[in-house]
Amino acid sequence: MTSEYKTYANFNSVSITAGVVNVRIVPGQYGEFADISLISNLADGDQSAISIQFTDSKELLLKAKSENWFVKGRKVTLVGHISSISEYYEDQATGEIIRRVRPLITMNNVQVPDGGWGSIPKGDSQTISKTNRTLKTVPPVVDKTPVTV
Repeated sequence: MTSEYKTYANFNSVSITAGVVNVRIVPGQYGEFADISLISNLADGDQSAISIQFTDSKELLLKAKSENWFVKGRKVTLVGHISSISEYYEDQATGEIIRRVRPLITMNNVQVPDGGWGSIPKGDSQTISKTNRTLKTVPPVVDKTPVTV
């Protein structure tokens, strides 16, 4: 049986939680964009690691420019569409086909949903806020207990 329907891309969306590895702001033909790379594990152990890469020239670009959002090592949940998956790449200098260390999933139309910004690793190089705040402890005010006869 032959199909009389035209074939279209399925409108599946995927959610992935991964750790930020690299963020670059890149100048492009139509302005700058963010090139963001993350790593996630599909199962326990390092053998199941995959790389995720996407670009954005809108909202996530602004967050990538900020020091507080795409911090290296931060866990982020992404929702988007898979545009390609590759396990090999061509070396531009030699033309040789080389296997990637981790399969690469390229995504498009990526968004970070509400609650998708996860934990930031501890360390001296990671800052959450540029303002220094200290918590001043104040003893609570307690009413005197009435004397009963």
